[in-house]
Amino acid sequence: MRRGAGYGHTQAVDLLPNDLTDPHVGKLMGGVAEKTAKDFKITRDMCDKWAVNTYERATKANKDGVLKPSIVPVKISEKETVKYH
Repeated sequence: MRRGAGYGHTQAVDLLPNDLTDPHVGKLMGGVAEKTAKDFKITRDMCDKWAVNTYERATKANKDGVLKPSIVPVKISEKETVKYH
């Protein structure tokens, strides 16, 4: 679609709702997250603290070399590079 549809019938399909749907319950993940937070009394502040803690632990693990076996360089050629204008 980025280069045009050409001739004939073309239909654009929005796949985002499908990608944001929890396959286990068939509901949007945002709604599932809100219900889970409410059911378990998880506040936004608690989530933020968890996120900061997780980030700090991952940063330390990376610095200490714990993640080294899991990280490999990926070479990208100039042809594969996406350029945004």
